[in-house]
Amino acid sequence: MTLWRSAPHTQTTGQLVIVVLVLGAMVAGFWTLFVAGEMLSDPGGWYGLGLVLAWVVPMLGLGALALLRPAWAAPLLIALVALWAAASVLTVVYASTWQEFEDTHGPVGLIVMVALCVPLVALGRTRSLLAGVLLLVVLVIPMLAGVAWVVTGAGLGGTLALVTVGMPFLVLAGLLIIVGVLDRRNPPGGLPAQPQVPGPLARG
Repeated sequence: MTLWRSAPHTQTTGQLVIVVLVLGAMVAGFWTLFVAGEMLSDPGGWYGLGLVLAWVVPMLGLGALALLRPAWAAPLLIALVALWAAASVLTVVYASTWQEFEDTHGPVGLIVMVALCVPLVALGRTRSLLAGVLLLVVLVIPMLAGVAWVVTGAGLGGTLALVTVGMPFLVLAGLLIIVGVLDRRNPPGGLPAQPQVPGPLARG
């Protein structure tokens, strides 16, 4: 079993993937509108609009790439998730600096997390297991970083916001992993034919 390889959906898993895509679009749409509204009111103006476009346009572009060209999107998203994981670890090392940065510039970590979750959910249409695992990485690592902040006395920071926004995506990640496992255990058309071992009857 490989995460990279795509597996065809059965009728049941195909319907489940559609549910995941619809729910993912609803959750992402809600939080995108919420954060964009905050930016358009503070700082507002053209600067606020520029900030919104700076993350919404790449997010939608990656989402479209994941839907239309998953073979291209998969390695790119793996690299971005790896960078996100490394950055999350660095926020533990430089917790106070990171928290001061977000106090000044807003919830950057939250925005990046949503911007990664959207194309990963889209990738789940064809590469469900890979998308689900990557979603778990995107969501769990910053939550663990938040726990480390508390343990080291740096405070909660934006951990509560990450958990609140991330929980629905966490459920979708679990569903995608289930879909990916089921597709590999029960491929469309039934189980693959087992190789026949030549016997005495076969020789005649």
